[in-house]
Amino acid sequence: QEAATYYRQLISSSGDRQEQATFQMLLTELYYDRQDFVQAESFARQLLDMDFEDDDEAGYYRKERAYSIIGNALLKQQKYGEAEKVFADGLRRYPASGESGNLTFSLGFAQISAGDYEAAALTFRTFVDDFPNNFSRIHGQYYLAHSHQALTQFTEAAAAFEKLARRYPDSQYEEEALFLVGENYYNQRDFDKATEGYQHLQS
Repeated sequence: QEAATYYRQLISSSGDRQEQATFQMLLTELYYDRQDFVQAESFARQLLDMDFEDDDEAGYYRKERAYSIIGNALLKQQKYGEAEKVFADGLRRYPASGESGNLTFSLGFAQISAGDYEAAALTFRTFVDDFPNNFSRIHGQYYLAHSHQALTQFTEAAAAFEKLARRYPDSQYEEEALFLVGENYYNQRDFDKATEGYQHLQS
């Protein structure tokens, strides 16, 4: 609370718009880290309304980061439809920047959380293809596979789970992924591949 008060004082006392934007972002991040998502969303929206010369010296634009925080704050409040719109808007405004991978992953997560598996499959496919070095890449592959499974696209789901197990051995998803390879081939009634998948789980 003391830090929040200090940032507010700096914002009100500074006549430099760049400084004000910097302190506004710090204030926003502070409330998000405290898991006060309502306040974090509010301060991030205020940042979007501020008039300053934005730049990506930090690897992303501050307003781009604000979209990410607003969307994730909405996700935490289970407002999936609103979050999806915010992430999509952020990606339209900043299509190729440092935060684009995170925005794309979060967009997919909002869609799968809302039960829109078709949109989620497309988004997670874009994410794993376009952002292979993003720290959430393993989770993106996992949700891509589950999106196909929810759509009863069993062959595509099995292939995606197989790729998850192959690319990320010894991960927290490996055992589940190997099992679901077999399950999805079984659901597709491809019993030979299902048997092979189950055997990989035992080896």
